[in-house]
Amino acid sequence: MIRSVTCPKCGKTSNVPEHIASVRCSKCGKVWNPGEDAAAAEPKVDLAAKLAGYENEGGGKSKKKRKKSKSSGGSNKVAAIVASVIFVVALAGVGVYLWLQRDPSPQVAAVPDEPEEEPADDDDVVWVAPDYREVNMPEADRKRIYMDMRSTAITSIEKPLLIIGPARVAMEKTLQDVYDREIRTQAALHDVPEDDIRQIVNEGDAKRWDTRPRSNAKRNGKRLYPKSWSEGWKP
Repeated sequence: MIRSVTCPKCGKTSNVPEHIASVRCSKCGKVWNPGEDAAAAEPKVDLAAKLAGYENEGGGKSKKKRKKSKSSGGSNKVAAIVASVIFVVALAGVGVYLWLQRDPSPQVAAVPDEPEEEPADDDDVVWVAPDYREVNMPEADRKRIYMDMRSTAITSIEKPLLIIGPARVAMEKTLQDVYDREIRTQAALHDVPEDDIRQIVNEGDAKRWDTRPRSNAKRNGKRLYPKSWSEGWKP
């Protein structure tokens, strides 16, 4: 009968008669006894391994318990991780909700109203006597010219105005034109330059030839005369 043998060196399989005691490998030249190899291939009973097997069977339950405890421990870890993730997500959700509920407008601290400053008293106006040149004319004539100019001033440049804005500016200009026209008239009547009439007005103001109360009128936001000069004045 023919049997198949495998070279123990190179692993080549060869077909040889069953009664052959020695076989030579045609590939690597190894010579071996197929009968000895077959006996060696039979499984041998290892008493030590068998005893160990019995011990393993006896301790199977403990191994199962250990596996079970390990499995339980792993499940507990997974549950703890999942719980941590849920907690973090919930905490983030609360933070987002609180952020959305915030007041978008910045909180501004209330600032107490500062007390309004009282306007400065008109008495702060300080009247300074103007410089003048004495005109070569009798003092009585100069005083008469001065009083005529004072009458014109009372009804023109010293007239109190209640209107404000551009209309007031236009009115002030009109009243100034009236006063300037009176200066030209006085200069023509006395045959003197217009500057002489202005010098007479300055002299009369400096010497207070007109002691009557002065107007409380304002021009450019300021009083023309100190408030004390207006005591008893009637428009």
